[in-house]
Amino acid sequence: AAAKLELGRVDDCLNLLDELQQISVETHQKLFISDVHRLRAEALRRANARSPEIEQEYRSAVRIAGEQGALALELRAATGYADWMAAAGREEAACEMLKPVYARFTEGFDTPDLKSARALLGRIG
Repeated sequence: AAAKLELGRVDDCLNLLDELQQISVETHQKLFISDVHRLRAEALRRANARSPEIEQEYRSAVRIAGEQGALALELRAATGYADWMAAAGREEAACEMLKPVYARFTEGFDTPDLKSARALLGRIG
């Protein structure tokens, strides 16, 4: 799904994510369901969809990852969500949401996800 999104094939990405979500429901495999929501939010952003849909997907991604204790997935979702909020002029809310997730990391600060989160926090402050 991420590859389809990178190639600009937004509709294909969204269709695949729908299939993945259905498979997740049928098989009770929910490990990466937060990433399905995050990728759907990113695809909707590219498709210029209405913001309530985007926000709902990001909120689901962050919440599910947090409930699962999947800190890396939570950070990835929170970073995307914060970036979207900042782009909408909601820098303070974005910072308040991302900072606590980022602060829970104690190592791995050279990983792409942590670098991205740190750079976004530097911009929004």
